[in-house]
Amino acid sequence: MANGIAQVTLTNLKDRSTPIFALYAIQKDVIIELIKFDTPLVLKSFESVRIDIPRVSQYFVNGKPYDFSAVKDDQYFTTKICYSTLETIKTCKPISPPGLHTLLRRRRRPLQVAFVSTMTFNGKVYSPEAIYIVEYQIQDKWHDAFINDAGYIDWGVIPNLLPTSILMDSQKTANHLLSSMPQVQQLSVTKTYGWYQSFQPGAARNASLQERPVWGTRTDQSRERTQESHQTK
Repeated sequence: MANGIAQVTLTNLKDRSTPIFALYAIQKDVIIELIKFDTPLVLKSFESVRIDIPRVSQYFVNGKPYDFSAVKDDQYFTTKICYSTLETIKTCKPISPPGLHTLLRRRRRPLQVAFVSTMTFNGKVYSPEAIYIVEYQIQDKWHDAFINDAGYIDWGVIPNLLPTSILMDSQKTANHLLSSMPQVQQLSVTKTYGWYQSFQPGAARNASLQERPVWGTRTDQSRERTQESHQTK
């Protein structure tokens, strides 16, 4: 549930090796630094390489979320990929000295720098589409997953889709999940920044930092099913 460009493939059509220091993406008047290499990536003659771009949760321009998509409001936006090489940054092959400030200085039309916001939980990057973090225990082992704003849960068990009518209420969400899964011993959900974007868009950006896990409780019927399941085992 992370945003942005995931991979870039570069092909060197020159008859000599090319060192690459960084990759950038330009969309209209916004520039985004995709990746900066600690050690230059040397692309050999007529060689192709696929580069994994670090995942991010969201981009911000002038303090506002920026949707880095090719299609917005039925309009298509071209995204140019640039790379920096020996004192040059080129588009689709890169032109000009390496570095973000080079592009900012040399462009006739001013560019707005997109600042990266990355949200993680247990090493997993998630975007504002994830509205809950789920922590659950099965056979004394803890796991985690995310629930997105459509009610989808990125785990390999059933149910993996919740009714959207309960998503605003964290207690109902936790109760529904725990009651539906007799194999789960304990389960909690925690609101993320995405929950506030979906249900309380006027809230402060750091509101989710104050959130604590909401623990699910089972209904009487689900308790009986769970006891039957344990007795069967």
